[in-house]
Amino acid sequence: MENFRELIKESKELFSFNVTMGVITLIVLYIIVMVWHAKNKLKFKPRRYKDIEKAINRGHVAEGKMISMWEDTDDGTSTDPMSWVHAKYSYEVDGKSYIYRYMDRALPPDLLPLYYVDNPAKAFREKPNLIKIFLYNSILHLIPWGTAVAVMLLLGGV
Repeated sequence: MENFRELIKESKELFSFNVTMGVITLIVLYIIVMVWHAKNKLKFKPRRYKDIEKAINRGHVAEGKMISMWEDTDDGTSTDPMSWVHAKYSYEVDGKSYIYRYMDRALPPDLLPLYYVDNPAKAFREKPNLIKIFLYNSILHLIPWGTAVAVMLLLGGV
């Protein structure tokens, strides 16, 4: 019974005014951030996606055909999932042939859609930048937590 009384006493200290206001701030800011993110999700596009839209609107899309492929491995085997895969693609624009060099950890497809904005020699492929997407989403989640901690500290600590 004594342990139960101590638990109730600690819970009263845990839910002090500072902590309660911090939690309320966290919940309110999470709602605001998630609503904003839902409305602006389609508007947040990395530069590469804007270039792809521009290339498609201009009709600057070429289909690359794989001409060679090799893998970078230390031991010479192709079973290492962390090895880099290289490939060369040949594509043609206005009767002139170009080469695109592929490098990724995923196996390349036989046919690869390539885009270019102005210069066909500077073609690129659609590849999401996962690091930017991760950082963008991480910052969105850090804002409510940082603000909640700041509110708790400004109101006198935890």
